[in-house]
Amino acid sequence: MMKQQFNDVTRFRRFATIVLTVFAVLAILPVLLMAIGSITDENELVATGYTFFPSKLSLDSYYYMVKQSAIILRSYGITILVTAIGTLTSLFLTTTLAYPMSRRDFKYKNALAFFVFFTMLFNGGVVSSYIM
Repeated sequence: MMKQQFNDVTRFRRFATIVLTVFAVLAILPVLLMAIGSITDENELVATGYTFFPSKLSLDSYYYMVKQSAIILRSYGITILVTAIGTLTSLFLTTTLAYPMSRRDFKYKNALAFFVFFTMLFNGGVVSSYIM
């Protein structure tokens, strides 16, 4: 009985290892394709698309990034600033909204909860796709 249980566990572990290895390879392949695409010549990339085995390699994209480093750093700075301001604003508004909703004696608690939960059902993409 013990040997049968040991064999079942061993078989399951082998199967799980194979399945997880396949998933890991499938997750790594797009990253590898992008890395290879970054060193592929631009004209070949336009002509043949992304491939794991490009015929012509080029580091022009990295040279471009070095030349445009001031613009790229400015863009990252704006992204970080917008993210920080958005996070702080969201945190402030969420806490100021959560306090009255947590009070049992707040007169408009149900109306406020309806407004909050109803707007959570629809994201911004629903409105634009409805208009289209």
